[in-house]
Amino acid sequence: MISATMTRRKAKRPTSACWLVPFDRCSVGDMHSYYGRSAVLPSLASTLRFELWEDRVTFTQQGKRPASDWEFRHGELVVRTVKRWYGAVSVAAGFAVVLAMILAFSGDDADTDSSLASSPSSTVPVTTTVPVTTTVPVTTTVPVTTTFAPPEGSERATVTRIVDGDTIEVEMLPGGSETIRLIGINTPESGECFSEEASVALGTLLLNEVVTIVADTSDMDEYGRLLRYLWLDWGVFVNEIMVRGGYAQARDFPPDSQYATEFAAAQDAAQADLIGIWAEDACGTPRGVDLRVIDVMHNPPGPDDDSLVSEWVDVVNAGPTDVSMRDWVLKDESSRHRYAFPDTFVVRAQSTVRVHTGCGVDGDTSLYWCNESAVWTNSGDTAFLLDPNGNIVSFYEF
Repeated sequence: MISATMTRRKAKRPTSACWLVPFDRCSVGDMHSYYGRSAVLPSLASTLRFELWEDRVTFTQQGKRPASDWEFRHGELVVRTVKRWYGAVSVAAGFAVVLAMILAFSGDDADTDSSLASSPSSTVPVTTTVPVTTTVPVTTTVPVTTTFAPPEGSERATVTRIVDGDTIEVEMLPGGSETIRLIGINTPESGECFSEEASVALGTLLLNEVVTIVADTSDMDEYGRLLRYLWLDWGVFVNEIMVRGGYAQARDFPPDSQYATEFAAAQDAAQADLIGIWAEDACGTPRGVDLRVIDVMHNPPGPDDDSLVSEWVDVVNAGPTDVSMRDWVLKDESSRHRYAFPDTFVVRAQSTVRVHTGCGVDGDTSLYWCNESAVWTNSGDTAFLLDPNGNIVSFYEF
């Protein structure tokens, strides 16, 4: 068994950052950058990162290691409003100039050419003049021709409603209404931290758009929803980009696992960048405590539902002070299992508490969920520890 546990770490990083998937709005700290949705820069946009540091703004392409001077110039050009440095830059002008500078920097770079080649057929000439404080006005024309080949067995549909961050309603082409659950991802449930952000992100990508939908092994789930992967016409893989942006968690649903490896890699990258749900302050000010999920007994001997007390999770307080667990939550990857710690329970400094799935009498180092069935999935799951604001303080994957 391979397991992994992770606790929030202190690292040198931007004060805030976001990945530029083709969203109309990318908010960073006290500034906003707006992008017109266009076929000009789809696949390349999903590899761009916009960061606000204490002393500069950077706009970089994934896989490149640009010099700080052109990073800073990109920051000047792409930001619509930066309170500390610049005035307004028009939406279309900012987008066009950033595209021009990235292409100019990349030159004949094969990686950039192949990235652009993955998007749909279109030729988009862009000509604009942008006056930016302390920057020479720029005029450029950028023709881009790209293609996107729909996956085999695909269907087409128009997105008519966003139910939540991983579920939509569509009008099938040529006709008929369906509800679609995106395969391989899971977003926070309604009312939970980051559920609204996930829904808004998905809606910005999809609402009123025509999408390509593809099934895996299963056609429907137990609720009658179609299980599908989604692509936009410019080649953006919606399921994957929601995970990469930190809006969704990768969750494998065998036998529908065709892209499980890609989703896991996207989640690893989002976690490494501490973005979206993985940011230490995603849901408010972090508590500054050192609580960690260190072990999970997910498959004790015997039938699962007959061994509930033997199924457990260990949480350690590695810090120097006691921690009140009022409003703290332990959960799995599903939407059903949530354990709220007792209001009066305290984890003593340098001690471990074991949370059993079954029933029993709570003590100083043992707590009992008293769930009616097994919580932790034998084939693989994640135990999340959430602080009272909903921030993920620690998680343990197995």
